[in-house]
Amino acid sequence: MPARFHRFEEGYVTDHVSRHPSVEVPMKRLLPLLALAWLLLSSSAVLPSTAAAAQNPFRLEVPGARVAPGASDRLEVVVRVPAGHHVYRDMMFVSVVDAGGLVVGEPSFPKGFEKPDPANPAATRELYDLDVYIDVPLQAPAAAGPHEVRLQVGYQGCKGGLCFMPVVEDISVRVDVTATPPVGQKSGGRSPALGSADAGVHWVATNGGSKPHTPPSVDFSEVPASADVQASDPQGKPHPVRARLLTDTVALAPGMTFRLGLHLDQADGWHTYWRSPGDIGLPTRIEWTVPGGAETTAFAFPIPERFDQSGIISYGYDGEVLFFTEVTLPADLAPGDYTLGAKADWLVCEIMCIPGAAELSLPVTVAATSDGAPGAHAPLFDHYAGRHPVAPTSVAGVGVEMALSASAVHPEEPFKAAFLLMPTSGEPLGITDEHSGWPAFAPILDGQFMAMGTAVASSS
Repeated sequence: MPARFHRFEEGYVTDHVSRHPSVEVPMKRLLPLLALAWLLLSSSAVLPSTAAAAQNPFRLEVPGARVAPGASDRLEVVVRVPAGHHVYRDMMFVSVVDAGGLVVGEPSFPKGFEKPDPANPAATRELYDLDVYIDVPLQAPAAAGPHEVRLQVGYQGCKGGLCFMPVVEDISVRVDVTATPPVGQKSGGRSPALGSADAGVHWVATNGGSKPHTPPSVDFSEVPASADVQASDPQGKPHPVRARLLTDTVALAPGMTFRLGLHLDQADGWHTYWRSPGDIGLPTRIEWTVPGGAETTAFAFPIPERFDQSGIISYGYDGEVLFFTEVTLPADLAPGDYTLGAKADWLVCEIMCIPGAAELSLPVTVAATSDGAPGAHAPLFDHYAGRHPVAPTSVAGVGVEMALSASAVHPEEPFKAAFLLMPTSGEPLGITDEHSGWPAFAPILDGQFMAMGTAVASSS
């Protein structure tokens, strides 16, 4: 039987701005293998009060999707199961009412738990007592454009031996077929954002190693002074971070897409932080300036390093890091001279921490046409693009199951989430237990959620 891996992760959640609340709240996750996983949890759902007990406390979510023309992707149907409740597998279904011009396949349900039926303890029945994630595969047409998929989802929720009335909900889901997927999403792959703005799951996968690959060496000598900034303190001492604004192409033209990046070059021993910094730190923030009518994508944080300073765990970047957005210029943009810009701020730490900021501008010329030839800094963009998170569901040979009771998440209180990754190819999935599985696992949390540590165990 293929090996199955489980991971337990401790953490806490708070509704305060401070990252060091007075109450630590453990968070558990079951997880395995060559993947980093991150979890963003909603704290808005609560168990119904006695007066509202007759109301159905379950919630259905179906986030939209973006997929490249002609590519395969999937929709994710999520049934939120409150703490202390459950749904039966044989009472659940997902059917397609209108494919909206897409090819929509059969839904894939995760394996539930075989437990004694609360209504008939002498019999076992497959059920889910945590949130249920159902994948619905889809195939996009060759032409770009918006589509609307209509689904019908049925389930019956229960609490103990008592059940609510069966529910059938009609859901309309927007699917955008676009040649420019978000940063971090491969053509035909699932976006890192699998949930709504305030509740969802993000996953990342890495190919191993305790530190990111060594970035390629590139020539910065031609970067203008306005795009190459390193501040100094009142005593004239240079700030530990040098910021540069770079592009990946030689020439620009109307309608083309290129990459615009902020490169942070840090002094030895200093580091900036990941989007989920850990016990200390703040993530880097960037505001881009582009020609009117141009579109930009959200920048992705590359897979970070793990820092342990006397037991204080944080995640970030040592040496250098590149954050970039994909910019699409308007097709009707007039050729001429333009200025690209970035306003950024960060926190950089060694023994002490120093805030940093920079406003950078890069003059560029937009010609009537361009062959899209890569520029001198393109290898750096390609390197960091390869370090962006990807969904483990896009990794061959790995199956993913997950469960979460979002209604059990409250400020300053414990909560649990469960993840299971398992081999689908018959080959066991190996993992090192160094640094509690790092870098195979890392807590990826947004907002005021924070994980406090990791540990890895395995079972057959």
